[in-house]
Amino acid sequence: MIEVGLDDGVLSFDGRVVEGFGFGKHEARRVHISKIEKIDFKAAGKRFFLQIKASTSGRIDAQGKPDAATLAEVEAFVEAVRAAAPNLES
Repeated sequence: MIEVGLDDGVLSFDGRVVEGFGFGKHEARRVHISKIEKIDFKAAGKRFFLQIKASTSGRIDAQGKPDAATLAEVEAFVEAVRAAAPNLES
């Protein structure tokens, strides 16, 4: 289980399901890794933007300005999801 707590929400991944809680106006979202088609992740300085797009259940959007240690956790979270998702666009 990977969980990353951020100021605006929490990202979690248990090896099969990605969850995003909070993050502005978006309600909690759950996406199975087999439905993930695209992951957009950008980090500039201390700020990041993450969007996980699924074929059937919408998307998970997260962004923030975490400290360096938490940003490293977000990066590890993204890599774990990418490694597990079998249907990502190239």
